[in-house]
Amino acid sequence: RNLLEEMSNGNAEMPVEPLMVKCNTAPQAQPTCAWLREDATIRDAIKAFNQCLTRAAAANYFFYMSAIPIVDDDFNSVSVISFKDILRIMLDGTVSIPAITIHDMKYMRRDDLVNANVNHDPIIIKSQMRISQFGQRDVPVLDTIDKNLLIGLVPDHELITNYNKKVMIDDKRRATIGDIMTPIQFLKLQTPKTRLDEMLKEYVNDDQSKIYYSFPVVKSKEKPEFLGLIGYRDVFR
Repeated sequence: RNLLEEMSNGNAEMPVEPLMVKCNTAPQAQPTCAWLREDATIRDAIKAFNQCLTRAAAANYFFYMSAIPIVDDDFNSVSVISFKDILRIMLDGTVSIPAITIHDMKYMRRDDLVNANVNHDPIIIKSQMRISQFGQRDVPVLDTIDKNLLIGLVPDHELITNYNKKVMIDDKRRATIGDIMTPIQFLKLQTPKTRLDEMLKEYVNDDQSKIYYSFPVVKSKEKPEFLGLIGYRDVFR
């Protein structure tokens, strides 16, 4: 995400070092990085993925890892594990999946999220998301008249690359949220009745899981009243 943001600002040739959060292995009240040892358990990994990390405490800039390095006893990096690696072993039965529905889970509720409409400026929406501590990555887009209805979703990478870049439409106006959103007909909608195992199959195996970190939860697919977003950390919790 940091690389994408700097590239969208025209800084593709700058060194990586100024962008990274440096690893500090000493115990900290506000950790800035996460890692796993080679003998870590799945429980250890899930705990690490759910750990809120600090990039800039003064700016309330918190984030969560979607891939975590695995290190040996000398702190040399030997591999990396992503959240999808854990979801896959849940699907293949190595780790059991609770027999629950989305209704039974704690997921990111609408009132805790940054929402947008088609007329909003991506720059403003991105700046609002920096202070969110819920780990939100994708932005739900709501109807301008019936503000309960979901009409689209802006994936994380689209918001980042349009954050500072002055994208022009027909050389007349700068791009809005509506220009970069994915319309609802192309989204994998989930409802409170969706079983966790059903959602995971789509989340891990569907092409959309390569684009979005979360799926929208709506009251029903016929009338998509927006309820919230559900992603990998909600599953891990």
